[in-house]
Amino acid sequence: MTSDEKIDGDVYTLNRGYRASGRLVLQHGLWKDHLGWLVHPSIDLTSQQDIKVADIGTGNGLASIFQILVLVFPSYSIEELTSHYHLSSIWLVDLARQLPAPAHLDGFDISLSQIPSKELTSKNIAFHYLDACTPIPAHLEGQYDLVHLRLLVLGIRDSNPGPVLDNVIRLLKPGGYLQWDEGEISSMIPTNLPPTISLFHCRELLALIRSFHSGRKDSHTWVGDLPRLFEAHGLLDVKYHNPPIASKSLKYWMDNQLMGFEEASEMWERSEKEEEREKGRKLKGLIGRAFEESKRGAAICYLPMVVVGRKGL
Repeated sequence: MTSDEKIDGDVYTLNRGYRASGRLVLQHGLWKDHLGWLVHPSIDLTSQQDIKVADIGTGNGLASIFQILVLVFPSYSIEELTSHYHLSSIWLVDLARQLPAPAHLDGFDISLSQIPSKELTSKNIAFHYLDACTPIPAHLEGQYDLVHLRLLVLGIRDSNPGPVLDNVIRLLKPGGYLQWDEGEISSMIPTNLPPTISLFHCRELLALIRSFHSGRKDSHTWVGDLPRLFEAHGLLDVKYHNPPIASKSLKYWMDNQLMGFEEASEMWERSEKEEEREKGRKLKGLIGRAFEESKRGAAICYLPMVVVGRKGL
């Protein structure tokens, strides 16, 4: 089966072959290079025994493409879109290399249909079904030293992260840490270095993507309010980290963003409706022109941010 072949029963088949996998690995590398770490430096796990870590929405940055796909396909839920994607949990795999051997890492997601085989992951990594928007099972409460979330912005229901915060805090041991890595997509604007470079096609591309989302009522402004929300939910020692993307890295972030847009355009082009296929063709054409601008210094990027808090003893 090729990476783009239709599967019986799927509404659409999203790319889940080597191109999509490579894009997701690139995205993880960009985050790691941007931050300089997987776990915030204020969190010390190496001195602890029998460390337990939970990763919520455990795909390797999958939500970035979901941000694009939900914008382009507002009629599909995040659950429908995740069912088409390979779940490789690269953050967990990467972190497992840094922690002492007794550490145990659990990956949780709303779809386990594409998790890697046990032979391809470390013995101390396991995967489980969990919808973080619903109450946490009692046997998971108070079990983890660190709970990690990344790029869940469009998986949050009714633009209210409160229920998710309540649930993931319940996973923490007393004194355990919550780390939430998120993208401020509401701040996504075209940028250019040097400022004389044209942004015409980048602006056109971003306007087209946003026009697909015009019928949705969701607001993503809560992302910038996460530090206050952490404190409001009782977390201590809250820290907020959002360094700007280095100019030397903008081209790579833009490449990754365009790869995601391209996956969305191919999804449209496989539609049975001519109107949707035309949208896909228009999107793909703009991607090519925006890419030409990017080679001269144009970029479209969201602002990565990290918020950390500690549960009281």
